[in-house]
Amino acid sequence: MMGNQEYKEIRQQLNFTRGLGSAFGFLIVDGILLFLALHWIQSASVTLYVVSQLALAIVMLHAFLWVHECGHNTLSKSKMINALVGHFYSIFCFMPFYTWKFIHEEHHKWTGHIDKDPVFALLKDAKKKKKLPWIFHFGWRTFIPLNVFFLYVVYWRYPLTLKRENKLNLFILKHCLFSMGVLVVAYALVYWLMPANIHFYSLLPALVLYALMWETLSTPQHLGLEPTSHRPQLKDHINTTRSTWFPTLLQRYLFLNFGYHIEHHLFPALPWHELEKAHDLLKNKLGNHYNMVTGGKWNVQMRSQNMEIAIGVHNSDS
Repeated sequence: MMGNQEYKEIRQQLNFTRGLGSAFGFLIVDGILLFLALHWIQSASVTLYVVSQLALAIVMLHAFLWVHECGHNTLSKSKMINALVGHFYSIFCFMPFYTWKFIHEEHHKWTGHIDKDPVFALLKDAKKKKKLPWIFHFGWRTFIPLNVFFLYVVYWRYPLTLKRENKLNLFILKHCLFSMGVLVVAYALVYWLMPANIHFYSLLPALVLYALMWETLSTPQHLGLEPTSHRPQLKDHINTTRSTWFPTLLQRYLFLNFGYHIEHHLFPALPWHELEKAHDLLKNKLGNHYNMVTGGKWNVQMRSQNMEIAIGVHNSDS
């Protein structure tokens, strides 16, 4: 546990200043990767084709991470710029910006609460039925990241989910439809302008690689932790969140410090580039109580178990 005073002491040492300047170099590199990927995606060279798929996967992952940053209004001081950049990058990760933002706000509000945290939508449904559909067991054993694609279903059907729960209002509906409309129009334009380059099969390897990276990065962050039955204070997110370790270069340049997830939950208004400093401060303060696992290794170890036991559908002795 962390006391209020300890939390405040760490917070006071962090820089919450927002600005596009810190991300500018990354945005330029992402643009170059996208250009090269589109140029090489139809190449007869196997090497160039593989490079194009890897570049596309990195662009997709970074796009999601920039959407995440914009959703927290931490990329820029301007909410309008965050919304514009967030919608632009949502095109490259297929995520309706406002729909994701609404769901993510609920996730931060109710982190670890099975009934109210949208991250646990699959677990909540499985607990009611006492089992998971066979397709998830298949994906779990074969390392096919089906749970990532399931999350996309959760995001895209969010207005329908709210309507079924009698929680849908006009404000949410208009914003969700706008973000979905942006994606539909964007994809129609891309297909019209580049019909020979962009189609499902040309993107499939990159999509799978993107989903694998996302799963390796994000699955350890909340799965298998003790659930809560109340709305936690920011300092208490340490009990419902864990961080994911990667080599420094990968953590910083590929995952944009998103592996420092305890830090993000304790300080959700902290820009991505400050999370590394928050990590050092927290780890020094908490010592052995700091919960961090090795990305990739943790995923393999979890998949050696039955999926229903691993994610907490029921206990191993039930």
